[in-house]
Amino acid sequence: MDTSLTVDRSTAPNLEELRAFTARLRGVSAGGNAALGIDLLDAIEALKSVGAAAQAVVTDDVATSIRADRKGRGLPRVEWDRGIGAQIALLEGNPPTVAAGTSGSPEPWSTRCRTRWHCCSGGA
Repeated sequence: MDTSLTVDRSTAPNLEELRAFTARLRGVSAGGNAALGIDLLDAIEALKSVGAAAQAVVTDDVATSIRADRKGRGLPRVEWDRGIGAQIALLEGNPPTVAAGTSGSPEPWSTRCRTRWHCCSGGA
């Protein structure tokens, strides 16, 4: 087993640490140094990939929790998934509309939409 791929969830940052890092990241600059800029871009690309994967995991956790709550409250099966994708989109500050795709968002809207649909509808 390749241990370099093992994830230790006990070392994952908590919400406060993520928000603090996000605030610090806003100040990143290459300061006119092209070599540093290339290295920063490489690191930021890796960060985006890890962030997207973490977002997918958390999105699935949220959807699973909402489904379990609805099931536990005795709602009919047809109600368990209803509106979860839209709810998550609103939590993320992304309206679940086609117009969101033209908002200049740095992340492709169609990818967000497909990811939410897959995670929140069971991919059916």
